[in-house]
Amino acid sequence: MKEFIKSHRIHLVVLVSTVFALVMNLLAIALPLNGRSTQAISDSFKVFFVPAGYVFSIWSVIYTAIIIFAIYQILPRGRKDIRLNRLRLPFILSNLLNGIWIIWWHYGIVELSSITMLLLLGTLIYIYGQIPYWSDTMGRIFRWTTAFAFSLYLGWISVATIANLTVQLYILGWNGLGLGGEYWAGLLCLVAANLAINLLWIRRDYIYASVIIWSLIGIFIKFSNIPALAITAVAAVGLIVLFVLYFLYKELSGWLKREYKTVAVDVKNEKVEKETEIAIDVADQKSGVVVEDKEIIEVPLKKIDVQKEGEI
Repeated sequence: MKEFIKSHRIHLVVLVSTVFALVMNLLAIALPLNGRSTQAISDSFKVFFVPAGYVFSIWSVIYTAIIIFAIYQILPRGRKDIRLNRLRLPFILSNLLNGIWIIWWHYGIVELSSITMLLLLGTLIYIYGQIPYWSDTMGRIFRWTTAFAFSLYLGWISVATIANLTVQLYILGWNGLGLGGEYWAGLLCLVAANLAINLLWIRRDYIYASVIIWSLIGIFIKFSNIPALAITAVAAVGLIVLFVLYFLYKELSGWLKREYKTVAVDVKNEKVEKETEIAIDVADQKSGVVVEDKEIIEVPLKKIDVQKEGEI
C-alpha cells in the first residue's frame, strides 16, 4: 500500500482534490453555507444574465463526469495514457478554485469570487486546449471519460463567468452606458452563442454547444416576460442549432465517404509489424492517436504512412 501511494501520489491528489470540490458544493446545498443557496444569491442581484433555477441541475452531470475522469486517471489504463499527464496538475488547481469560489460567493465577497472564477475559466481553457479535437482517432474511452467531462465543464463555467462578471458590474454601479440591463443580457446571449459556434467550427464540440443552448433556454424561460431578452435568447439558441445541424450534416456526408486503410505505425523508431485498421478522414487529417494492444500512443496522422492493403 505504501509503495502504491508513493508511486501514484499525483493520481491520488487528483482524487482528493475532486472530493474537496464535491464536498464544498454539497455543503453549499445542504447547509447551505452562510445560510444562503447559490441560486438564492444569484437571484438577489438585479441582473438579467441568470438562467432559471432548474438549469443549475447541470452541476450533477458535471460532477458525475469529473468523478469518472478522476477514477479513470488512476486506473491502469488511465495511468498509461500519456495524454492525461498534461491534465492532472491543472485539474487539481481547477478543483481548488472551484471550492474556493463557493466560499467567496456564499460570504458575499463578489470581487474575489470574480477573480477566482476567471482563474478557473483560464485553467479549464488550458485543459481544454490539451485535449485532441473530437474525432474517431481520439478513442471511445478517452472521449467519454475525459473530453466529454471538460467540454461540459468549460461550457458551464463559460456561462458562469459571464454571469459572475455581470453581478460584479452591478455591484460596482455600472449604468450600462444608458442601455437597459435586459439589452446587455441579450448581447451577452449572442456572445455565448458566438463561443459555441466558434468551438463547433474549430473543434466540432457539440457538448460545449449543448451546454450553451441549455443555459440560454433557461434565460428565455426565466425572462420570457421581457420581450427584448426573450427574443434574443431564442434567436441565439436558433443560431447555434442551425450550425449544429450544418456540421452534423457535413460530418455525416464525410462519414459516408470515409476510407478505411491499413496503416503502418512507427512507434519510438520501432516498426510495428501488426496491421492496424484506423479510420482516416481524407478531408481532415489532423493529429490523433492509435490504440495498440490496449496501450494508447499519440501519433500525428500526418506521420502515418498510409499503405495500400497488402503492402505491409
